Amino acid sequence: MKVAVIIPCYNVAPYVERAVRSAWEQQPLALDLIAVDDGSTDATREVLQQLMKERPGMLRLITCAHAGASAARNTGLAATDARYIQFLDADDVLMPGKIAGQLALTAHHGGPSLIAGGYRNMWPDGRIQDVSPGSDPWLAVIDGRAGTTSANLWSRAAVVEAGGWDEQLASSQDHELVFRILRNGGSYVVDPRIATGILKRSADSISRTDPLGNWERYIALRAAIRDHLVATPMTGSVAARAECDRRIFGAVRAVARGDMARAMALHDRYLPHRYRPDTGLGVPQTYALVYRLFGLRVAEVTARTVGILRQLFHR
Repeated sequence: MKVAVIIPCYNVAPYVERAVRSAWEQQPLALDLIAVDDGSTDATREVLQQLMKERPGMLRLITCAHAGASAARNTGLAATDARYIQFLDADDVLMPGKIAGQLALTAHHGGPSLIAGGYRNMWPDGRIQDVSPGSDPWLAVIDGRAGTTSANLWSRAAVVEAGGWDEQLASSQDHELVFRILRNGGSYVVDPRIATGILKRSADSISRTDPLGNWERYIALRAAIRDHLVATPMTGSVAARAECDRRIFGAVRAVARGDMARAMALHDRYLPHRYRPDTGLGVPQTYALVYRLFGLRVAEVTARTVGILRQLFHR
């Protein structure tokens, strides 16, 4: 079965060689390996050209004006007719046997739309965190555990039918695409192996450069999932809808710490009228009571005041 590996590249000269070599090591597979240089201004293109000379015919290079990783993925997608796609971010690596193992799952499960894979987050300071995908597809995408871009294996047909990658999103692109695939009736299979390494370049993270915008996109996706589940009820959807609201409420509280007016607007737009948070999981009974009586703003101010008083008395 033909598989393409698509690597979007933007100013990744220190990383991209490792990503390419990890794809070459997916033996004995013959892969359509495509690097899309998204208008890099560093030595990325030179690194890729040197790799092409090293193994002629085993790496294709497409160059385009800078438009972002999602646009680069769509460009690579249009350049191949492979049945399955391995999207590989240029600072991530595939562990040996990653693609072959997931291809075996596609054969066993009759050609699913998506294989959600396990992965290892790796920080520059040496910390690691292994993440396994959730077994229930809807809860997994709500919880942010439907694999991740480089850990998954994607059916080309399912991605195309869903409309490809959303080039306007600055974050949550992978789970937003998974949502659209599931919304189209796509099938979901789990690969529990930790078979992909994800480099966490903290300084470049969207969560650091635009934290409130990141939370807004997080909220909007879960609201869209909830609305879909309301419109098309299915087994387990009541619990999934409740989980959407719980996640939205938690994210609204995170926004409130930095911008109360923005949090109030998100609260009123995305949460049901007379929403009542469940106690526990970060929502104490006293907070829930104040929220029910006086609303979000008073509950947050009260929680902060109590927190400050506790700090003062414990000095």
